[in-house]
Amino acid sequence: MQKYRGTICYDGRSLSGWQRQANTSNTVQEWLEKALEKVSGEQAPIIGAGRTDAGVHAAEQVFHFSLRQGLDPGRLQGALNGNIPREIAVLTLEPTEKDFHALRDARQKWYRYRLLNRGVRCPLRAGFVLFCPYELHQEAMEEAAGFLRGEHDFASFCAGRSGASSTVRDLQYLDLIRRGDELHLEFMAPGFLYKMVRNITGTLLQVGKGKIEPGAVERILQARDRKKAGPTAPGYGLILRKIVY
Repeated sequence: MQKYRGTICYDGRSLSGWQRQANTSNTVQEWLEKALEKVSGEQAPIIGAGRTDAGVHAAEQVFHFSLRQGLDPGRLQGALNGNIPREIAVLTLEPTEKDFHALRDARQKWYRYRLLNRGVRCPLRAGFVLFCPYELHQEAMEEAAGFLRGEHDFASFCAGRSGASSTVRDLQYLDLIRRGDELHLEFMAPGFLYKMVRNITGTLLQVGKGKIEPGAVERILQARDRKKAGPTAPGYGLILRKIVY
């Protein structure tokens, strides 16, 4: 058996997320597995480092799989890219240790949520940023973010159908960075709950618009009740930037 490790980039706008699903075949995992079977003649499960939702993008998602036969990774990479949609691209592919696991070995996951914060929309960035034409009070959002950093029970920011055994997570990094007419929300943690980043983003936007006081975020966190937090931000503004091992 030969195990391979790769990185993959995808535009999530037309995709149904990373994970294979019963009600659709339009997922990154299924496209990859079908392509792998076609070019190698083997059925092999592909394991990803994170299960991005429908509409969410990835710059450097990490995955692994094993084949009974050893194939040249360069040729295999090219063959895979020739049999998957143009919205998906295998960036790297290489042999790896037999005990490497893309999900279990991940130490940090970096996400970015992009907000276009100006009075006029930008068609060239549509589908990659959330358009926010209103004034955002960044200082208030930063104050609210301070209550979320560190290890907490994030049940208030977890979508209902999460299968997680625990809703405690360690949000090691959360920062708001202004880049021109965009405001970026940067997240880093060993792992996230289902829609956690998007739910936090939606709540911080409510703070930025003056609908929620910054201190209320601490009470929302302590309530452990999803109904107390803000709405879920759309998936298309979110990108998985990188995985650290």
